[in-house]
Amino acid sequence: MLNETEQISAIQRVLDGDIEAFASLVTTFQAGVLRMAYAITGDRTAAEDISQDSFVAAFRHLESYDASRATFPSWLHAIVRNTSRNFLRHRKSKPSQPGPDACAPEQISLVRRPDEALGVQEEMGSLDAALASLPVDWRRAFTLTEIEGLPYAEAAVMEGVPIGTIRSRVHRSRKYLQNALNPTPHINPFP
Repeated sequence: MLNETEQISAIQRVLDGDIEAFASLVTTFQAGVLRMAYAITGDRTAAEDISQDSFVAAFRHLESYDASRATFPSWLHAIVRNTSRNFLRHRKSKPSQPGPDACAPEQISLVRRPDEALGVQEEMGSLDAALASLPVDWRRAFTLTEIEGLPYAEAAVMEGVPIGTIRSRVHRSRKYLQNALNPTPHINPFP
């Protein structure tokens, strides 16, 4: 993982002609980019394509990155968001609901017994389905803050909304996910 100073250094090396330095940026951010693309599209294959397209776009436009305006992760996530939106616009259909096989292999490999692996896979499938059923704006806010760990203020800038809107979306997402994963009768998650 590169810290912010190392990110700026890698960017400068790329701009100075050391193309290989971009690999360290990809390694640092590839998992987060994939998660964000998947959170927006709900399609694992599309998320992989979007991730690749986003890194290519970031490489091509690296000279336009301005560290005084945004952190590199924020700038990169804006590219991912726009690439994902373009994908959805061209697909012109709703994101697919992830099935039980949507669980990432690295999540299952941590489990020792087959029955534990099945339980983790079922839980992750339920979580993925619940995330996919969130309104897209809520899902993006939740992914940026709760999964990617970005501060609310940074997520607000990326989404182009006030910080209170991000807080509201994350709060509502948590309530919805809590209800979806542990249903309680008579609760309407969408007031």
